[in-house]
Amino acid sequence: MMKLEQKIKQQQKLILTSHMQQFMQVLQLNNLELMETISGELESNPFLLEESPLPFREEWDCSKPRNFLSDFNIEDSQQDSPSLMAQIETQITLNFHDIMSQSIAKHMVLFLDEAGYFRADTKELAQSLGTDVENIERILKVMQSFDPCGIFARDLKECFKIQLEQQDEITPMINKIIDKLDFLVSGNMKDLLKESGSNLAQVQDVIQKLRHLDPKPGFQSGAQIGAFSTTTIVPDIYLDIDEHGRWNLALNPDLMPRLSLQQELFHRSLISNLNKEQETFIKEKFATAGGLIKLIHQRNETLLRIANEVVNTQRLFFTQGIHFLKPLTLRQVAEQLNVHESTVSRGCSNKYLATPRGTFELKFFFQSGVTDTDGDAVSAAQIIHKIKDLIQHEPSKKPHSDEDLTVMLNNQGIKVARRTVAKYREEAGIPSSSVRKRQKSL
Repeated sequence: MMKLEQKIKQQQKLILTSHMQQFMQVLQLNNLELMETISGELESNPFLLEESPLPFREEWDCSKPRNFLSDFNIEDSQQDSPSLMAQIETQITLNFHDIMSQSIAKHMVLFLDEAGYFRADTKELAQSLGTDVENIERILKVMQSFDPCGIFARDLKECFKIQLEQQDEITPMINKIIDKLDFLVSGNMKDLLKESGSNLAQVQDVIQKLRHLDPKPGFQSGAQIGAFSTTTIVPDIYLDIDEHGRWNLALNPDLMPRLSLQQELFHRSLISNLNKEQETFIKEKFATAGGLIKLIHQRNETLLRIANEVVNTQRLFFTQGIHFLKPLTLRQVAEQLNVHESTVSRGCSNKYLATPRGTFELKFFFQSGVTDTDGDAVSAAQIIHKIKDLIQHEPSKKPHSDEDLTVMLNNQGIKVARRTVAKYREEAGIPSSSVRKRQKSL
């Protein structure tokens, strides 16, 4: 016989009010999505007044990085093929396991053009991030192995070489012919044969191979990268340092149209002869307009609070570079601001901060790490930087083993396990001590 019992169970449950649900939706919107929401409401709501015009959308300037990650709406693309940006982000996660490399890789995506070429100077990018060119080149080399084949090439020659390498078709002779591609394009066969040291049959064979390659991998069917042809990175927030050394955060004024309520129109409408249905409609529209203004104000205030917390934590990055990024989690920021973790997550999603070092997605500044013996946070980026420095100054005849590096880091107050050191060393592209010893002896 079944026995019925009553039990009291205490359970924590997050219940979102209607206002909070609307706030979360507005908070997650990127710049263009918010502008579109405002434009749509201005067209349909007579009680919402725009006191300053919405900013004009400029055409893409090829000298600026592209905002692929925030301005593309997947729902606007074909549902049976994922966007190229989604494919790339997945490949970044699979190929880079340390947060620093992932952050750099995701930042490098912003410099892809619509054809799939990487359009940034690696020296300038390294200087901006405060890292070395070798690190940028290492990450770029991995990204050049991504699908679609040939993406992240810096020019047509490199695009062809990447594709032939992945097909295991590349040879020194083919390399020489591709290096003289300008002669081939101009039809200068005489100089092409002379400069490449090839004969006509070899050149014709290479031409046949090149005809089967994709010169613009970003335009591949299903890649969807062409949908970004007129988008730009539009920062949500600006970080400036004034002449007194003070750090100032401000919302992008071009994205903040001043909205107000048509109070007089609302009151005139109410005193006119309306039936119950018309009166209800007018009151709902007026409430919607007022609610949107409050939501936008709350969104902007939350963005500034999140950005302020991020900047205060990551000040060393702005003065010394990426190796000085501190560990930071969404939960830490949420606790500091006394908000839910999901609020911080939505506030950082597709939001960009323009700084003296360049423009970065807010998520770029969130890093994993450990705590040292003094209780201070040490990020994975800082640990990798210290490992590189120790290896750079190691004895050539007796390179430091992973165990040696672990002891040295522990002596500096950074408590990490040997396997963690080995993982960071490998992710930084540094060979083992035995391989380094052979390399130095050669």
